[in-house]
Amino acid sequence: MSLVKNTATIGAFTLISRVLGFVRDILGAHYLGAGFANDAFAVAWRLPNLFRALFAEGAFSAAFVPMFNRVIGTAEREGREGLPAGIRFAEDVLSILLPFLVVFTTIIMVFPKPVVWLISWGFKESGGAAKLEFATQLTQITFPYLALISLVSLLGGIMNSLNRFWVNAAAPIMLNICMVGALLLFATDSPTQTAHNQAIAITVSGMAQLAWLIFSARKAGVRLRLKRPTLDPQVKKLLVMIWPAAVGQGPSVRRSVVAPEVVPALMVFAATVLLIVGMKIANPSFGSIGQLTAILVTAIFLVVASFGQGLVILLGGIDLSIGVVIGIGGMMIAGLTRGSDDALLFAIPL
Repeated sequence: MSLVKNTATIGAFTLISRVLGFVRDILGAHYLGAGFANDAFAVAWRLPNLFRALFAEGAFSAAFVPMFNRVIGTAEREGREGLPAGIRFAEDVLSILLPFLVVFTTIIMVFPKPVVWLISWGFKESGGAAKLEFATQLTQITFPYLALISLVSLLGGIMNSLNRFWVNAAAPIMLNICMVGALLLFATDSPTQTAHNQAIAITVSGMAQLAWLIFSARKAGVRLRLKRPTLDPQVKKLLVMIWPAAVGQGPSVRRSVVAPEVVPALMVFAATVLLIVGMKIANPSFGSIGQLTAILVTAIFLVVASFGQGLVILLGGIDLSIGVVIGIGGMMIAGLTRGSDDALLFAIPL
């Protein structure tokens, strides 16, 4: 019965969020139009969403939630209290995650133009330098959303593990409320000013979601303390698991975010990373020979990625991500050679 109740609750909150998102899109089309401001805002909004899909809600949750539950289960089997052990693990993760988010967000906010150019390909077809500059300004406003939503994902994963699914499901509603509110309460005839207001609303919504998750976590008896970075074996294992899961988000992300011109390079990068990671997990003593083999095989796939993208069409629209296919192989090798079930976790986001 609880399964049906939880499903209905999550479905209801998701429906509310989708309806508000529909309203947001209608109002956005009215006030932003289809031109200079809308194009710049779309890129500024896509950029934090790219990293959110890669490293926060998708990949992070796929790796963190099973490990958090495993830590609790192990503690309970040993006769200890499970939740305090899980909270200590979450604090260790936070001690690594928070400094990384601060540094990464600061770097992107100080030097946003190269990343914006990569996403938009410099708006070479329309707008040019002026649109690129405006998109860069908006990105500096929206990018803190990544750090905020990453912390939301950490707390949301804990709430999901404690069967409080509705808490995490309700959080996205705040994004749409903030953006709709900005469009209605700060309406203006200037599309560029509207885009600026929307960028601010995105970051404000991240603050609201984080405040909601902190409040809900404390109501559930979860209080995470800030501590010095602690890279213990459990955290190291989590970091190893996040990277394949992050690249596993690649197919959906690159279709909607990355400029087509850079797709082959990203596919090759993903293949190289996943090959080396898979080999290293399968055999920690694997040396330079294994790495050179990975690079050699990747070079072969470079030809396929660069000149054989028509293969996707020939296969009826199936999106073949070379990096993910190789990654699955590497993770299965790891699982078979170590007799571990870790390989199954990597397939979750795929």
